[in-house]
This record gives sequence, structure tokens and C-alpha cells, in this order.
Amino acid sequence: TALARWHGKVVLLNFWASWCVPCLKEMPMLAKFQHDHAADGVQVVGVAMEQPQSAAVFLKRVAVGYPVLTGIDADPVPTTVFGDTAGLLPYSVLIDRDGRILATKLGPLDEGLLDDWLYQAASARPK
Repeated sequence: TALARWHGKVVLLNFWASWCVPCLKEMPMLAKFQHDHAADGVQVVGVAMEQPQSAAVFLKRVAVGYPVLTGIDADPVPTTVFGDTAGLLPYSVLIDRDGRILATKLGPLDEGLLDDWLYQAASARPK
């Protein structure tokens, strides 16, 4: 899968769309999180759940500071694969270094939750 390139890192998958206001509000926080924790082996990956050309136009205007994949045409739909049965955005998934899902969150993230997730991921490290 596309995520295989980040195996061995803690991955924060963030499903979003440019028309989703809460998604856009959390992007600067995710960029800061990526910047602050890249050295700890953390990788934020955005997944645009809209047409690739719409996402590309948005990303030309707004630099997010982390890689963005397009998931709208994937089958099965990636949000469903990761547990977002309602198909609502934003939706975030914390994946540990071995590819296991540690946590999911429907709705916007906040810094407190990101800190908790970082702690969870650190404690999930194999001894």
C-alpha cells in the first residue's frame, strides 16, 4: 500500500477535503505537529477525499508541510477501511510503527489529543 513507505514510523493519517472547514482549521496544527515530531519518527500523512484536481489546486495555494495522498477513487474507500463508517470528515487514524491502528478520531483533533496519541504511540513501541 501507499503507507508501506512509512513502515517503522508512527503515522498520523488525516482524511480531509478542501471544502471541510474543520479540516482546514486543523491543518496548521498538523503541520506544526509534523515539524515538531519528525525527528521522533512521526509522519503526518493527509488523505484528500475529493477529486485529485481539486486537492491539487488547494495544495498549490496552501502549503501543508506533510505528504498528501488522494483517496477518493480508491476501492474500498480508505476512510471505511480505517473505521470511519459514517464517511464524515475530518477523520484521523494513529498507526504504530508496526502498522497497527492505535486510535481513531472522527472530527477535529486538538493539541491535547495529539500529545496523548504521541504518548500512546511511544508506549506501544516494542521493548
